[in-house]
Amino acid sequence: MPIESNEYLPRTEGETQVLTSQLDMLKQHLANPLEFRNFLIMIMLWVTVAFDFYLMGFYLSNMEGDVNTNSLFQGIGMIIAFAISGTLIEKIGKQQAFRVFFGICVISSALYVLVPNKSPLFIAILAFMGRLGICPCYSLTFLCSNQLFPANLKTSMMLYVILWLGVYVSWLLL
Repeated sequence: MPIESNEYLPRTEGETQVLTSQLDMLKQHLANPLEFRNFLIMIMLWVTVAFDFYLMGFYLSNMEGDVNTNSLFQGIGMIIAFAISGTLIEKIGKQQAFRVFFGICVISSALYVLVPNKSPLFIAILAFMGRLGICPCYSLTFLCSNQLFPANLKTSMMLYVILWLGVYVSWLLL
């Protein structure tokens, strides 16, 4: 069925000029080697942290143990993470805080995979540690991206990353 209207395409010369100027700004920023490196690092962080954050919620119902206890422990971990993360970031800095929190998340994931016989309490503690680790990382990723890039550039870059990932995942599923 053919599309009758091109409502999503630029309709006026002004809209076309805005799109062209945004692409020119993106090219100008990415021509700088430091900004290009920061962009690549932020892509890795955006993808990793978002994937981990949402995977924990998605996988919660499939974890061993009681789903209610695991949910409670994840919620408590999230509350504590947001309560202590600001103070820790101020004291040790963004990079060190990200390393600490991501390390906590990695340790909880490794223990979940490597320990063969897990009690329900141990699984709930791992769910707590995972949320305690990934929530501040999620916040830090978006906080740092706002400081590194102007808002319209960050939005454009995230759009291109999401489009690329969508095509890549679609290709993997074929």
